[in-house]
Amino acid sequence: MKEKPNIIFIFSDQHNPEYTGMYPGSIVRTPNLDRLAGEGVNLTNCYCPSPVCVPSRACMLTSTYPQDMGMFLNDQVMPSGWPTIAHSLGAVGYETVLDGRMHFIGPDQRHGFEKRFVGDFTWQYPGGREKNHNMRWDESPNITYGPNRRSVSVSGAGNTCALEYDSVVRDTAIKYLQERTDERPLFMVIGFFGPHNPFIGPKKYYDYYYERVCVPKVTDEMRAALHPTTRTQMNIMGLDDITEEDVRRCKAAYCSMVQKMDDDIGSILDTVYRTLGEENTVIIYASDHGELMGDKGLFYKFAMYEGSSTVPMIFKWKGRFKAGTELKNIANIVDIPPTLIDLAGGIPLPYARGISLLENLYTGLEIDEERTTCSQIAWGKLVFSGSQYQIKNVKTNYKDAASFGADEPKDSLMAMLRWREYKLIMHGLKEDEDYELFDLKKDPEEVNNVANNPSCWQIR
Repeated sequence: MKEKPNIIFIFSDQHNPEYTGMYPGSIVRTPNLDRLAGEGVNLTNCYCPSPVCVPSRACMLTSTYPQDMGMFLNDQVMPSGWPTIAHSLGAVGYETVLDGRMHFIGPDQRHGFEKRFVGDFTWQYPGGREKNHNMRWDESPNITYGPNRRSVSVSGAGNTCALEYDSVVRDTAIKYLQERTDERPLFMVIGFFGPHNPFIGPKKYYDYYYERVCVPKVTDEMRAALHPTTRTQMNIMGLDDITEEDVRRCKAAYCSMVQKMDDDIGSILDTVYRTLGEENTVIIYASDHGELMGDKGLFYKFAMYEGSSTVPMIFKWKGRFKAGTELKNIANIVDIPPTLIDLAGGIPLPYARGISLLENLYTGLEIDEERTTCSQIAWGKLVFSGSQYQIKNVKTNYKDAASFGADEPKDSLMAMLRWREYKLIMHGLKEDEDYELFDLKKDPEEVNNVANNPSCWQIR
């Protein structure tokens, strides 16, 4: 049993990888994540399977894409019959522990984990947001985790129950590691809510960032250049009148939240190395999706642009993985289960879409440049049908998506395909006018849509 390494997976929520100290030009102070990347393997071109919490997390655990389980929205219940990485590692002798955030919806709050500490911060059943939080959602900055104008308006310095929640998760993980007596190898996922909004950060860090953050001008021309679907989303969320002060305040808060999380990560890693041993423990850091944080004047996830669809992902195993390596070709967090199963001799997941990166981690050799990956989401609401909340055939009958600007059921779907330097975004299932195609090598800011350029038709 002891031949298998311990695995500690720190999984945050809504962390844009640009907001780490290791990112070129970044002002964010994240010494613990920077050190982890310097001592490990940093995957700098990593994507999420969906730019929204519940589908992305379910897909990460099962190494699938949203279309495989039919999970596209935050109110959906992950089927208990789908095997996860926890099932696989538990079957070969691991103690499987979940501490903190995983955003499970429904009665199954473990999905293969034998132990769970600190339940989820948000509602845990379909329709919970509307049924349980309406008043507080509108009135309390502690509950403004929605992508709306309220989240921007209340941003600034201070404390919230979200920040306190992560402190409890940190302390619980440390206490368990210090008191643990189980002799089995440990697979432990530590889930932080941060740096998910509300965009309210510790004042001791906020003041440092307020004068230092870069504040791009949000102009009418910038808004007019957005894809029609994006403009509709912006208007519905009340984000069409964002000011430079709004951007500065949100960015300063977000940076301070990231730094607070980095402090928590440092405390956990110190304890891990003292209790489990650095040489016998694999450390992983990743996030479920990003956050646009003012890019194009947008403050939300739910989009396929880089700030929302890319995530940080770092692997470290002292003396085993190629320390100080950057892998720049395409990866996805759905690669985590195949990689860990390959490492630990686990049972392969039956519907895995991800690939094992183990050889790349050992050698530092690049991932295949022909690798493709995708991300998927649907706009709209779940509807109550019979005795359960469900999406009624997303592809053909999703009228509730009209509330988010979709004229036809099929228009609620959004997908992204990434290959080499190209990114194709499909807004709905219409014809050519709903495509966006970007050459990220030439156009990293995603401002020049070349989908209708005849020279790019073959690529598309």
